[in-house]
Amino acid sequence: MNMLKKEDPGKFKRQFSRWEKCLSAAKAKTCEDLYKKVHAAIIAKPARAKKAGNKKPSRTVVTPGYARVYKDSKGRKWLRHYRQTGDDRKERVASKLAAAAAAAARAGS
Repeated sequence: MNMLKKEDPGKFKRQFSRWEKCLSAAKAKTCEDLYKKVHAAIIAKPARAKKAGNKKPSRTVVTPGYARVYKDSKGRKWLRHYRQTGDDRKERVASKLAAAAAAAARAGS
């Protein structure tokens, strides 16, 4: 690492810029010093603090029925089709036929 720093500073910066940033943040001169410092901190406090992860977005039903429209907490919407039972399908077809017959009767009179 040090040899590359002396030979080609541009290449060193490209390859080890994050290491340099980490070393300066930890106030360590070498990677070995950094490892020793981190290891001492782990031994001093071995309990691992769990980071807060991303929560799953909560979803709500916008339009109920067999063609449901869902919306989540991020504002995304999607359509989800569910199977109809045979009785529901027959009832739906009968209501459409009744509506068409009523419209035809109104148009004919």
